[in-house]
Amino acid sequence: MTQLLSRSARHTRKLHRDLPTVPRLRALQCLYWVQEGKSSSAIGVILGISGRTVENHIAAACEIFGVHTRLQAVIRARELGLIGASEPTAVSGPPRSFRPA
Repeated sequence: MTQLLSRSARHTRKLHRDLPTVPRLRALQCLYWVQEGKSSSAIGVILGISGRTVENHIAAACEIFGVHTRLQAVIRARELGLIGASEPTAVSGPPRSFRPA
């Protein structure tokens, strides 16, 4: 019985690991300001973090969305309804794990 549960848990972890996740709130906030035309250093000032940290958040969002540029990440986030006309204050939209269309 224990072996069956262990195998099931490994299978569930593998499935969960293979699903893309929604970027964290801070990454979505960075993407919002990118869409407003702000540089990483300006976004850092707005959010109270370093420009390099902003770039890390944007890079993480790009990886999650499977895109290569900041602009592509903004477009993907808008398509998914994760960012819009106002700065995100809480993650809305799909659950933490989702299957992109």
